[in-house]
Amino acid sequence: MKYKRNIKMKEYTLGKDTHVSGELLGDIKTIRLEVDGELKRGSTLEFTDKTAFNYYAIDKIKNKHSKVYMVAFDDNDQYVLKRRVKIK
Repeated sequence: MKYKRNIKMKEYTLGKDTHVSGELLGDIKTIRLEVDGELKRGSTLEFTDKTAFNYYAIDKIKNKHSKVYMVAFDDNDQYVLKRRVKIK
């Protein structure tokens, strides 16, 4: 059965927030942060309930003009979708 997939992102405040936060919808297995075209590894991913998440990013987002995305992957580690993280 196919599920609708989505990532709902919250705005990230540079210099204040330590985590990128949002909500996952559908059959997404894992997410990774992409900053200026580079997929980042090694961050802690915490689920606050079944769909809400916090992704440690304070050491990865260093400029409010960076292009930052949360990228989702399925059970086969295949790209599913990505959503822009708004930075203020």
